[in-house]
Amino acid sequence: MRINGKEIRDRMKAEFHEEVAAFKHAPHLAVISVGQNPVIRGFVNLKKKFAEDIGVVFTEDIFSSDVSFLQIQKRIEELNRDLEVTGIIVQLPLPVHLDVNVILNMICLQKDVDVLSQKANVYFEKGESLVLTPVVAAVAQICREAKVEIQGRKALVLGHGRLVGAPVAVWLKKQGADVTVIDEPLPNLGNFTKNADIIVCGAGVPWVIKPEMLKHGVVLLDAGTSEDGGVIVGDVDPRCEEIASVFTPVPGGIGPVTVAMIFKNLLILHQKSVH
Repeated sequence: MRINGKEIRDRMKAEFHEEVAAFKHAPHLAVISVGQNPVIRGFVNLKKKFAEDIGVVFTEDIFSSDVSFLQIQKRIEELNRDLEVTGIIVQLPLPVHLDVNVILNMICLQKDVDVLSQKANVYFEKGESLVLTPVVAAVAQICREAKVEIQGRKALVLGHGRLVGAPVAVWLKKQGADVTVIDEPLPNLGNFTKNADIIVCGAGVPWVIKPEMLKHGVVLLDAGTSEDGGVIVGDVDPRCEEIASVFTPVPGGIGPVTVAMIFKNLLILHQKSVH
């Protein structure tokens, strides 16, 4: 089964539009971005378009690449205090002179739609968070739609980054999977992939998973993205689709659903803030 992430995203977008229309005041997503990296601009523009389509207020502060830590801190503190702002996103990556962890930890828990602060992660790992990290929520949605059985199955997670691998591994364990995490290049990677029932990729290594490394019927969820010759590609060779029972292409698979889940989180936090 090939997953059409854009189709899922558009269906959720229609649902969110109706939900936002019923609010007395529209939710407000505030984004902080640094520099003019075209990849970053692309990600921000996707969020902006989604917000506009469902009636969410969207604002962005764009800082130059040499912005000081104090400038970012001041703006986050202002957004934290602003009662009109529902959610805050600091678009990653940030320049090396800015401490990513410190900056993400400044976002107050009630406005952390990306679930990236340390406090938000603690709640998520305990199962006490109101919202899931967007990639985890996207993986969960795809698994529900594809009727993927997780409990008791062998799951392999490639990469252990804050956006994909780390939270997905936590979630899979909570669902009862036997989880293995690989966060470094291995010459015998195929020994692990051939035994996996479910593979979630977030390594950012072009086509590191080949068809001959898999068993038939594997669930392949590719959240890895990288550039190869000017083209965005995933961690999984597209030929693997012929072997997999569930397959998410890159682009067009997990990515669009992840964007939708940011706004699902935003609406949940908005509902909480108005009660």
